[in-house]
Amino acid sequence: MTTVPTTHTPAGVDEFDAWIDRARAGDADAVIAEVEAALQGRVDEPRWAARAFHTQAVGHASAGRGAEAAEAAGRCLEQSQSAKSDPLTALALSVMAGLTRDSGDLRRGLDLHQQAERLLARAGDEVFGDARWTGALVDMWVTASRLGLRLRSLELGQFCRRLSNDLTTPYERYLIARNTAEAALREALRPARRPPYEADDGLLSRARSLADDAAASTPEHVSQRLPVELWQAMVDAWSGEAERALPVLDHVLERGADQGNQTRLQSLEPALRASRLRALLRLDRVEDARAVCATERDVAEQMDGDTDALAGYLWERVRCTTPECIDPDSDVGRLAALWESREVGWDEVMRGVLDLHLSQDEMQIRQRVLDGLTRHDELTGVLNRRGLAPLIEAAALDATGQQWALLLADIDGFKQVNDTLGHVLADDLLQIVAQGLQTASRADDVVARLGGDEFVLLAAVPDHDADLLAGIGERVRSTVAELDPGGHLRLSIGVADRSRPVEPSAWLHQADQAMYAAKRAGGDRVVVAGTPGDS
Repeated sequence: MTTVPTTHTPAGVDEFDAWIDRARAGDADAVIAEVEAALQGRVDEPRWAARAFHTQAVGHASAGRGAEAAEAAGRCLEQSQSAKSDPLTALALSVMAGLTRDSGDLRRGLDLHQQAERLLARAGDEVFGDARWTGALVDMWVTASRLGLRLRSLELGQFCRRLSNDLTTPYERYLIARNTAEAALREALRPARRPPYEADDGLLSRARSLADDAAASTPEHVSQRLPVELWQAMVDAWSGEAERALPVLDHVLERGADQGNQTRLQSLEPALRASRLRALLRLDRVEDARAVCATERDVAEQMDGDTDALAGYLWERVRCTTPECIDPDSDVGRLAALWESREVGWDEVMRGVLDLHLSQDEMQIRQRVLDGLTRHDELTGVLNRRGLAPLIEAAALDATGQQWALLLADIDGFKQVNDTLGHVLADDLLQIVAQGLQTASRADDVVARLGGDEFVLLAAVPDHDADLLAGIGERVRSTVAELDPGGHLRLSIGVADRSRPVEPSAWLHQADQAMYAAKRAGGDRVVVAGTPGDS
C-alpha cells in the first residue's frame, strides 16, 4: 500500500482534518498530491475514498479551480453512494451545491442542497448520536447561508451546536465555534440596512465573545487562526472607538493577511470592508470613504461569502456614494426599503420550498398541488404529460443514491380497435389500462398517461435487478389483462432504470426503445432495457 508522509499530521489528529486545514491555508496543491498518492492503495475502500475526494474538492476550491473541485465532488458522490452512506452522500451534495452556486447556477445549487436535506430528514434525531453526520451538518450549515437560506442556516447552526463533544473532532468543534461567531456577526449587521441604520450592539458583543471562544478552541495544528483584534476592530467600527478600529482594518485589507489566514479572511471580507466604511462615516471622513469606494469598485464581484454579507457591504457603499438613501422618503431610500422587504420575502419563499422538499410524502404533495393546474388526464384521472414532467425530472436528477424504474406501456393494436369498435370502447380501454396500472402499483408510485395509448409508471426500487424490473412489468401486463372482459387489451412494455443522475429525455428514450423492442418481438410482453431482448 502506498504511504503518505505524515510530517504535517500531528498524533491524534484526523488525517482529513489536517489535510483540509492545510489546503485552506494555502498548501492545496501539496495536499491534493498527497491524497492522490494515498488513493492509489485504497481505491477499494469507498468510505475512505469518498472523504479523500472531498478533501481534494476542498483543495481545488481553495485554489480557485472550480471545475476541478466540481469533478472531485462528483467522484466523492459516487464513492459515497457505493458505500451506501447517507452522511457522506449529504456531504458531497452540499459541497456540489456550494460549487454550483459559485458558478452562477443558483437553482441547481438549491436543488442539490435540498437533496442533502432530504437525507438529513430521513436520518431524523439519529444524527445527534452518529459522528459520521458531523462533517455533513457543518458543511450544509455554511452552504445554506451561501445560498441565501438564512432561516435554515440558523436552524442547522443550532443542530451543530447540539452535537456532543464525544461525536466531534477538535477541528470540527473549532469549525462550529468559528461559524457560530460569523453567523452572529451577520445577524448583528443586518439591522444596519434599515432605519435607523445601526448594528445591533448586543449581537455585536456576542459575536466578539463567540470569536474569543473560537480562538480558545482552536487546535494547535490549525494554521487558520484569526487574530481576535480583528473582531474587536469590527465591534469598534460600528459602535465603539472607530478611530481605534481603522488602523487594524486598513492593515488587513490593504496589506493583506498572512498566508495562514487568507482563506478565512475571504469569508469575512465583506464584513471587514463594510466595517471600515462605517468607521470612516462615523468619523465624518466622507471623502475618504468615497475614495475607498472608488478603489474597491470591482471588489464585490471577486469577493467570497454569502449573499447577505455581500448585500451589507454594498449597502455601506451606497451610504457613502449616495447619502440621500438614508432618507426613507427619497427614491433611493424607498428602493432600499423595497430591497429589504424583497429579501425577507425571498427568505420566506425559500423556506417554503425547502419545507416542501423535506416532506416525507413529496410526490403526493406535488400531485395535490398540481390538481388545480390541469395536470391530470381528464379521461383517466391519472397525471398527464405536464403533471408527470417535474416528477420525471426530479427522479432522473436524484443524486441521493435512490434507484428509480421507469415503465412505458403502449396498447397493442389500439388504432385498429379505435377504428373498428369506436371511440367509446377505445376510451373504456384507456380507463382500464389506467386502472390496471394503479392497481398493480404501490402507494408511492406515480402513474401517468403521456398521450394517446401510452402510459408511464415511475417507481423507486431497491437496486438494479433485471428480474425485479421485469416482474414489475409483468404484474402490470397481467393485471390489465384481467380487468378487460372483452380480451382486447394487450400491452407492450419497456422498462428502464437508473442509479445515478441522467437527463430525463435520455431516460424516457431508453424506456421507449425497450417498449418498441417488445412490439417488434410480437407485443404482449415486457422488455427491460439493457437485456438480450432489448434489440
